Amino acid sequence: MPAKRHSLTFEFPQHQELIQILEQQDKDFSRLSVHYEQLDKEVYDIELGHQPADQDYLEALKKKRLKLKDQLFTRLYKAEHQ
Repeated sequence: MPAKRHSLTFEFPQHQELIQILEQQDKDFSRLSVHYEQLDKEVYDIELGHQPADQDYLEALKKKRLKLKDQLFTRLYKAEHQ
C-alpha cells in the first residue's frame, strides 16, 4: 500500500473552515491538531522508509493517530452542532 498523508482537512474535507476556526480559537483543539499532524508526518516518513521503525512501533503510531482523529472529530461535531 503506498504511503499517504492523512491531514485533518483531507480526512474531514467538509469541515475545512471549522478546522481553521477551531485551530485559531480553541487551544486544546489546536494542540490536538498539531499532535495529530506530527503523528501523521511520522507515520508517512516511516512508510516511505525515511525513518527506521519496526512494524509494532508503526502500528502503535497509527493507533495513536486514529485515537486523536476520533477526539478531533468529536470536537468538530460538537462545535458544528452547538
